[in-house]
Amino acid sequence: MATLGEMRTSGTSDKPRSPWIADLRWARETQQDRSKQTQAALLDAVEAELGTSTIDALSVNAIAERAGVSVGSVYFHFTNKQALIHAMVDRFVAEWIVTTDDATDPERWVGASFLDVLRGFAEFSLRGMRQAEGVTKARLQLALVDPEIAAQEEKGAMHMVDRVFDLLWARRSEIGRPDPGAGIGYVIDQTIAMTRLRASVPGTRIATDTDATFIDATIESAQAFLQIDARR
Repeated sequence: MATLGEMRTSGTSDKPRSPWIADLRWARETQQDRSKQTQAALLDAVEAELGTSTIDALSVNAIAERAGVSVGSVYFHFTNKQALIHAMVDRFVAEWIVTTDDATDPERWVGASFLDVLRGFAEFSLRGMRQAEGVTKARLQLALVDPEIAAQEEKGAMHMVDRVFDLLWARRSEIGRPDPGAGIGYVIDQTIAMTRLRASVPGTRIATDTDATFIDATIESAQAFLQIDARR
């Protein structure tokens, strides 16, 4: 799929400035088996429909039409709309984990500072939230009422948190604040919360600045909190 810098974004976005993730690609496996190709096309159609529709308004007929298959074919592969949505979330989380593994590969970050890693994380998190904006909104909405989807969301989120923590912890000597572990955890949580707010809640100041301004402010806030001297 597209590189991280080419992922679909809002009008206030710009391409990532972190050279450490400029070549990062969203992981999506090409299916060879015909049955799996049909299933993948249906999941693609769900993602596309969620770009213009809500979960409640999602129509099996519209999904089938977009995928180029019959309604009967939809029900052959998935028992109902809920099963289709669950499969879409499962695929998204699986792809997110693979993409996260690539993004947080220690070899990718050789020579990077603490703030380099944090900037890359902020950009990756924000772009990941926008990889399929309708899907992201639907996932967050469903996670509030569906325990299975909530568990999948937690699985994907915690995988990223653990991987990013390890990268930042390896650079803890740059932190001046006492208890660097707690500080790193706080900064990770803050970055996730801020990027989620920016990507999903329109109309706020945090949502209307450019991505560059938003990410710069995020990094400066973390730098001050953790007492990092960027000149070192």
